[in-house]
Amino acid sequence: MNLSEKEVGVQNIFEFVEFRVGVSHFGIRISQVREIIEPLPVTVIPHAPNFVKGIIQLRGDVLPLIDLKTIIGQTELETEMATNKYIVVEFGQMTAALEVSDVMQIDRINKREIEPANEVYVADELPVSGVIKRSNEIVLLVEFEEMIIGKVNA
Repeated sequence: MNLSEKEVGVQNIFEFVEFRVGVSHFGIRISQVREIIEPLPVTVIPHAPNFVKGIIQLRGDVLPLIDLKTIIGQTELETEMATNKYIVVEFGQMTAALEVSDVMQIDRINKREIEPANEVYVADELPVSGVIKRSNEIVLLVEFEEMIIGKVNA
């Protein structure tokens, strides 16, 4: 069975949500994003890991709120212009909310435009899988599922 050029083109498309944490831009696969919401009241959990800000209630579901600024180490660089948004993500059996500085856009690019990550800037704490170059910025594609599950299991 041969695929038409249109079907091949669709297979080569990468859809992602671009967002900002501190001064850095990141992308997450659209298939992992359930929704983007405004901040909700947070219930602090005593003795939780420092990257877990607490829990939120979203339409009856209780979700952990993960502070990506803490994980990425950008809390010092946050500007007063931060609007803060929550990206509700689903990783297999886990649903969580990621607190980010701002959501920029939902975008799609050809997978060939994604440069592989260089081991010089890939760390266990931030598993970068690829880089998207823009005219005035770089978007890091991070394996957030791997990062968060790794932190939870540590």
